[in-house]
Amino acid sequence: MSKKKQGKLPALAVLSTMAFAGLVMSPAQATTIVNSTLKDVTIAPTASNEAISFNGTTSVTGNVQVNAPVTLDGDSTNALQNANVVLNTPSLTTNIPLGSNVTATQTVAVGGTQGGSHVTIKTAAPAADKITVTNNNYPVSDKVVVTGLSSGDTITVYYKDATAVITTQTAQAESNGIATVTIPQLGTDAGTVWVTCTRGSYTESDRVEKAYSAESNLTNSIEVTTAFANNGVIPDKYSMDGGNTSLPVSWKAVENAQSYALIMYDPDANNFVHWMVKDIDKAVTSIGEGKSRTTAIPGFELTNYFGEKGYGGPQPPITHNYKIVVYALNTATINLDDVGFGVSKGAFDAAISGKVIAKGEITGKFIPPLKAPDYLSEMVNLKGTNTITLSFSPAFGAESVWVQQSIDNGVTWRNSTVKEQLTAESWQATVQDLTADTEYNFKVSARKGNQTLESGVFTARTARNLANTDATVTSIDYTVDDTAETIEGVAANTDLATFTGSLTPATGAGLKVYEADGTTEVTTGNLATGMVVIVTAEDGTTKKMYTVTVSAP
Repeated sequence: MSKKKQGKLPALAVLSTMAFAGLVMSPAQATTIVNSTLKDVTIAPTASNEAISFNGTTSVTGNVQVNAPVTLDGDSTNALQNANVVLNTPSLTTNIPLGSNVTATQTVAVGGTQGGSHVTIKTAAPAADKITVTNNNYPVSDKVVVTGLSSGDTITVYYKDATAVITTQTAQAESNGIATVTIPQLGTDAGTVWVTCTRGSYTESDRVEKAYSAESNLTNSIEVTTAFANNGVIPDKYSMDGGNTSLPVSWKAVENAQSYALIMYDPDANNFVHWMVKDIDKAVTSIGEGKSRTTAIPGFELTNYFGEKGYGGPQPPITHNYKIVVYALNTATINLDDVGFGVSKGAFDAAISGKVIAKGEITGKFIPPLKAPDYLSEMVNLKGTNTITLSFSPAFGAESVWVQQSIDNGVTWRNSTVKEQLTAESWQATVQDLTADTEYNFKVSARKGNQTLESGVFTARTARNLANTDATVTSIDYTVDDTAETIEGVAANTDLATFTGSLTPATGAGLKVYEADGTTEVTTGNLATGMVVIVTAEDGTTKKMYTVTVSAP
């Protein structure tokens, strides 16, 4: 039988031969527990130094909290041997055995003849609001400051090092109750440290988690130079279409750096990666012009978003900005595997996270030259729409793009009405308001400044507006009567191929020859009286059936 009982017990209470779980003992006077089993007991007397006696075969298991001065007494020899006792009280008198799993959160005076030797006192943990973490920019060391301590308290800070292993730094509190722990570098990103306190011979406190912010204003902590000034224009020779020569990059050495890493990317194109180099030796402070994909490259080049290992120059449709960022790392190598389709900036950032002690960047913009639209062709030409959709290669670098049309074989041209808003990145255009069943010439024009380039001319005929419903047939060899729906004058022994070759169905219509039942198609042999010709109009629905008469031999 198990009962749960809580609240104040009456004076001189006696609990006998019972089992209690989750008991809260708040006696105003002495309480005696006889031949009982208690689990998860909280002892919180309302008066000082009240006695709680555990007699007979009484035993206490689970978690015991002692929250006020109290005397634990009695003749039960194993009362608290199997309990996890936490003493949140400044004093405790016990005359019954305590097990080895007893801890205290502050200085505790343990009296009695049996209980004291097994008590371990745990230092109270520092309050989170007394902990300040400062994540300084390199080269200033980072600091963790804890206040509200006693002189001589030892503060231990647990944090993740460059290899993500938890390491520690310690410091002792001064007479002012302040301890300052210095850490070489926590890294550029936000993170978490864990802080404990140890006082004298007491055991270390529980760990207190404390978050810290990312470093600020790191962009210019390393001076980076290249072939253009910061926010300047990238020369054409470094572009994909201008020679694809890799840029020269130089930077100032960083004290305590174990390696460097470099990335060049396009923030205007979803961080398109153009160049990525890792594990650059700490003694290196530059990469020469054109050294990508050569033995002179320091470090290890990864695959860019063009699918090529090494440098890939700018190739934007319009003006884009590009960033070159150099990182000084506290590790000689980073764990970043190459992939054939290109390593992302996100993967790069994850690989260097927590390892950056400084960084520097430079930004340039590339203004692409005008590229003529080309490869003009027809994509869609639907009946009844009076439109044609054209495809073409983008006119990269253009400030304006438009389509022109001609119906006199290019003698005169006028601007077309286009559904889309055309830009330098456009690759298709839907030309509207055309005349059905008319031949047009089209060309795409692009302009940048005073320069205009044009595509080649493409010729296309618009479709008819509506499908033809005419299901008639004509012939110069036979007599066709559309009213009587007959075809006469077919000579004896006329074969099928000769017969059908002498018939001309209406525009867009088709015809087939059948036996007299109108369902068995004739595919070979000679014509015979009674056979029928079924003509299906262009609309696919309208039909007309002619009966064939073959002349006597």
